[in-house]
Amino acid sequence: MAYKTILTHFNDEQRFPGMIKASVQLAKANGAHLVGMAVMPPIIIIPGSEADAGAVIEDHRTQYKPQIDHMRASFAAAIAEGGVKGEWLELDCENENPFGDVGTVAVQQARMADLVIASTVNPAWSLSGYLDVPETLIMNSGRPVLLLPNPPVPDFIGKRVLLAWNDSREAVRAAFDAMPVLSGADKVLIAQIGEASKRDTARENSAQGMCGMLARHGEKTEVLPAKPATGNIGAALLELAMSNNADLMVMGCYGHSRLRELVLGGASRHVLQHVRVPVLMSH
Repeated sequence: MAYKTILTHFNDEQRFPGMIKASVQLAKANGAHLVGMAVMPPIIIIPGSEADAGAVIEDHRTQYKPQIDHMRASFAAAIAEGGVKGEWLELDCENENPFGDVGTVAVQQARMADLVIASTVNPAWSLSGYLDVPETLIMNSGRPVLLLPNPPVPDFIGKRVLLAWNDSREAVRAAFDAMPVLSGADKVLIAQIGEASKRDTARENSAQGMCGMLARHGEKTEVLPAKPATGNIGAALLELAMSNNADLMVMGCYGHSRLRELVLGGASRHVLQHVRVPVLMSH
């Protein structure tokens, strides 16, 4: 079991070094074909009125084009040095989907990959609002997404893994989507956080069952003592990952429908907005 096609959404020259290092590492470990993708955002059209012709804004596209050029060259050099097979995919929203955005175009490509790698939102970056689209990829691609924190990115990802577990469909999906990474881990820690009333015998047994299943795959697994949810579950999970020196957290992404819109649950949203370690999320 391995990821054979890994797609990385490279969208920021400043974060490129950490992202390409993680991408090449995982591609080599899985014998995967690595696809580097950059998406040019659409032109912004501000409607006018009878007295005002409106405006067409392209400054952000002009500002971003040199970054794409640099990342393309750096990607080619990195996969050649790493001995990884791959290709560079450069897309423009104006050609692919004039009425869409970067997330819409990225999702179409993500659906053809075994694993998607993306960066978290960076509020300090002026183009983040146009080009950081982790939530769209996670909620709409149907693929597991490895979300990398803003620098620094760990030197190695997947040696010590924290698996968030609550016996839900989303947690099960995430665990099995992460199997190619878990199979190479030195240690997998199964963490349970939830309301005290829900930490019943059946749930404890399910954690032990998951532990046994992973052990049969040859993985060294440990079930951490269950902890009550005394605050934000997402914050508690991130704190557990940090305190246990995890270099990767695996969790299901929870969402619900609200007037045709998929809305993230509280724990998922907190983790997405406060990524401190790489997080593999599956919805």
